[in-house]
Amino acid sequence: AIALKQEYPIKKGEQGRLIYPSSMVTDKDGNILIADNNGHAIDLYSAKTNDLSVLPTPTGEGALLFPIAVRKARQKIYVADDEGVKIFKENGQYERLLRIHLSVWDFVLGKDGSIYANTAHKAAAESDGLIVKLNPNGEQLSSFGRRLSQPQYNGMDDRVFLESSWPLLFVAFKHRPQVAIYDLTTEKLVREFSIQHPVFSRLEALSKDESFTNPSASAVKLPRYVAGITAVDDRIFVLLHLPQVEIVEFDFLGNEKNRFRSSEVSNVLNYFGLAIQNQRGVLKFYVGGSGVAGDKGSPFLAQFAVATSD
Repeated sequence: AIALKQEYPIKKGEQGRLIYPSSMVTDKDGNILIADNNGHAIDLYSAKTNDLSVLPTPTGEGALLFPIAVRKARQKIYVADDEGVKIFKENGQYERLLRIHLSVWDFVLGKDGSIYANTAHKAAAESDGLIVKLNPNGEQLSSFGRRLSQPQYNGMDDRVFLESSWPLLFVAFKHRPQVAIYDLTTEKLVREFSIQHPVFSRLEALSKDESFTNPSASAVKLPRYVAGITAVDDRIFVLLHLPQVEIVEFDFLGNEKNRFRSSEVSNVLNYFGLAIQNQRGVLKFYVGGSGVAGDKGSPFLAQFAVATSD
């Protein structure tokens, strides 16, 4: 694997809040937007100034309850919250609420303002697609993609991370080592491929152990394989859910091209996202997580670059 060197981290309480982040995304201006679920806000990190701030959000209908995912397009910020998808201007000024009546895990935005979302279903029907397409007003247009919908997992086995590079939609499954690629113009599956790692065989054994997956009548637990996905140019990057930061690079055909690993950050308990920026031809990797070095309650955002020999 190619070694990654941590350039600097930002931890809870430094500059911004990072109370309990749930997802993050980068924009074309070099900013990283972080949905801070328990912080009830969107944190904004500037790679140019190394500054973390909190976007001002209004009270009333525009207030964020528990934001789960954030995206930015066409000078607008879209946030999946308990009440639906809330839309803000770049400065945090609230515009409107799309009451979609769906619980969203993750979403991406289409070229025409359409929303493609992976939604929660505790008792999904066979006709419920893995991905739901909504128009710019939040009205459902279609759904596509096959769900496993195993009843004992309450829909958890169909939770995915989404990324797009028009017209392709990349779907990385959180609880299985698999990526699916769809053509958004036809809503058809283009290809699927697996992610490899030596530890995954042990995780697969756990997924078949009912004492692990269903420890009690109301509890569901599944092994986690993937923690995030992003696309840069003609490459897909997948963050693995391992104690040590590891990122796998694929081409759009599903061929593994590179594997990046950091020995400096280990013992990560949870991740909230991956963002990559191409800064003058040099890739900068941003990883959000928590639980490093025994500090279980402390989220962090860390920047990495490929290590070079001095």
